[in-house]
Amino acid sequence: MTDFEILMGESPEAAPLEIQSYSEWSRTTPPDDEIQGRKDFADYLREEYIKADQYSADIENEIRT
Repeated sequence: MTDFEILMGESPEAAPLEIQSYSEWSRTTPPDDEIQGRKDFADYLREEYIKADQYSADIENEIRT
């Protein structure tokens, strides 16, 4: 994307989002306990959305529910 396109309000295409389910994620990153595992998984989700440039307040609300 050119600087002109950015200045004109066109945002770059978002990176593809590939999120694992909790059960898949916990197999590769076993939690020490259930509560810490859920917290770590929420952090993992945030990081993936941020990397894909798709993180927003709505996404944060989804993560928290």
